[in-house]
Amino acid sequence: MIGIGALVIAPVTADALDETPARRGAWLELNCRDPAALKTAVLKAGLAQIHYSATTSFYFAAPGGQVFGVARADRPEFASWLTRP
Repeated sequence: MIGIGALVIAPVTADALDETPARRGAWLELNCRDPAALKTAVLKAGLAQIHYSATTSFYFAAPGGQVFGVARADRPEFASWLTRP
């Protein structure tokens, strides 16, 4: 966990990876108050859903290929930090 209000910056350059190798990079998990609403907004925006058979989490690719997952409190590995005040 980076922390509340944290910011991750990834500069984009002319020699950046295209979408295929970018999907092999780090996948980031997003913590939000309403995972279902975030999923709906992502799909409505037309972003690609990524299916990963090892988990039931919802993953999507941002433009450029970076993959994000939506953390849910029902996944034991996230329960401790999703329930923090």
